Amino acid sequence: MTVYLSGPMTGIKDFNRKGFAEAEDVLREHFGDKIAVVNPWKLGKALEDIFQKDGRGKPGYYDYLRYDVQWLAQSDAVLLLPGFKKSNGVEIEMDVAGRLCIPAVRSIPELETFMKMTK
Repeated sequence: MTVYLSGPMTGIKDFNRKGFAEAEDVLREHFGDKIAVVNPWKLGKALEDIFQKDGRGKPGYYDYLRYDVQWLAQSDAVLLLPGFKKSNGVEIEMDVAGRLCIPAVRSIPELETFMKMTK
């Protein structure tokens, strides 16, 4: 199972690296190799490397979203991080997830329930 992390970045120190890293660590600790975690903060760094290599400078807001949504579309579930209600990016991600029938959960117990239902 692949779980996409969705949370606020814009306006948060280091684009909320700490929040995304903590969520990824908790998921890996709890589920081990039962899940793959897609961390958009890490995706952003990868996209920056691609842009730099191609000589395109720094990606813009929508470049990040378009890149992230590709990964979201391949995920089985979305885990919403604290503060998600205040994020325009999360709103866009949730629209895409909803249209693709990818469920969003807010906690590990909810994710466990979803995983049991999909076995």
